[in-house]
Amino acid sequence: MTSLYGITTDILELERMLERLEEEGEVYEGASDDMAQFLVAPKEEELASKIDAYVQVVRGREASIKARKAEIQHLQKMNGAEANAVDRLKEAVKDASQQLGRPKLKGHTHSITVSTSKRPAIEIVDDRDVPAQFKEQVLTWKVDKKAIVDHLMETGEIVDGIEARPVTTVRLR
Repeated sequence: MTSLYGITTDILELERMLERLEEEGEVYEGASDDMAQFLVAPKEEELASKIDAYVQVVRGREASIKARKAEIQHLQKMNGAEANAVDRLKEAVKDASQQLGRPKLKGHTHSITVSTSKRPAIEIVDDRDVPAQFKEQVLTWKVDKKAIVDHLMETGEIVDGIEARPVTTVRLR
C-alpha cells in the first residue's frame, strides 16, 4: 500500500496534468471530467482508506497513552503508600530504641543505629523575622500568555518579544 505522502503526491500530479491538458486544449471539457473520474477516483478511494487507517492508529495510540497515564497514577499512589509504610516502620524502631535507651538494636541478621545529626534541621516560621544577612533576593518574571493572547485578539497588536502563529488542530471523528 502506498504512503499518505505518495497518495497525496499522485492526486496532485493527476489534477495538475488534467488541468494542463484542459488549458492546452488537448482534452475537451466533458472528457476531462471522465478522465478525472477514471484517473483520480481510484486514488481518492486509496486516500479514504489511508485516512481511516491513520485515524485507527491515532486512536489506538491515544488509548495506550491514556492507559499508561492511569497506570502511572496508580504506581505513584502505590509508591506513596510504600514510602509512608517505610516511614512508619522506621519511626516505630526509633521509638523502641529511645524507650529502651539503647541507640543500637541488634537482630539475628540485621542491626539498627539511631543517631542525632550534628547539623540541625531548620524550619522558617516567619521569614520577615529572619535577619537580612541570611536572606537572598530572588526576582522572577512570569509572562502572562493568556493576557497577551487576549490583547492580540482585542487589538490585533503583536507585542514586542513574541511571535504569534496560527494554531492548526486535527479533529478525528
